[in-house]
Amino acid sequence: DIFFFNDTATTEIYTEQIVGSVRCVQETGTKPKDYSREKFIVNDPKRYFFNRKIRWTNLGFQYDWNNRFYPNVKTSVPDNMRQLAMEVISLLDLGSYVPESVIINFYDKKNHMTGHLDDGEKDQISPIISFSVGLSCVFLMGENTKDVKPLAIRLDSGDVFIMSKHARTCYHGVPRVIEDSLDAEPFENYLKEKYQDEEHAKLKELGDRSADEETELPKNNEYNAVNYLKENRLNFNFRQVEVSNDGA
Repeated sequence: DIFFFNDTATTEIYTEQIVGSVRCVQETGTKPKDYSREKFIVNDPKRYFFNRKIRWTNLGFQYDWNNRFYPNVKTSVPDNMRQLAMEVISLLDLGSYVPESVIINFYDKKNHMTGHLDDGEKDQISPIISFSVGLSCVFLMGENTKDVKPLAIRLDSGDVFIMSKHARTCYHGVPRVIEDSLDAEPFENYLKEKYQDEEHAKLKELGDRSADEETELPKNNEYNAVNYLKENRLNFNFRQVEVSNDGA
């Protein structure tokens, strides 16, 4: 089964999550490596601060992308993120669920993800819950074999997509991100209401520009996060990793 709906009432939640996620990636993934770092760095206070080389990160159980499994290493999943997943589970009456891992994918307009199975979790029954924020994308929902032509679905910012039961074991991917597809006005209006007059102007122009010790990049504020969304797509996908005692 697949479930699909749009929640336009979560602008505040998404904005906070975007800021936290961008900072999370800065703190864990922007140290110099064996590539030309400068080529991927965006260091512009009127846009955002980010290393575009980073394509994903995760919270909770840490996923070994190369070997496609979860070693016994985990961090905490913030309560407000867990709440997002549990509200969807409750709304659709999908039974017991423990959001043990959140994989966050970062897409710019040129990025894509080939067709794949999410088969690294021991629990292959509990649904995967996916939140899309930022640019729209084309999402391909296939079958449990690549011999079947997939269904193309457009996912916009605010869309929630759930793969459960049979769909949980099927191929899926993102062949295209749609440039200039975000209506940023709701985000910008939210920030205008949150920050008034001089405080609004100061934060928009300057914000917190103290450099992060690990990344040597300034920290993003909410305006940077909205600017990031205008050029990129974020995908938060929740999954239960371990099989629960009741078999759910």
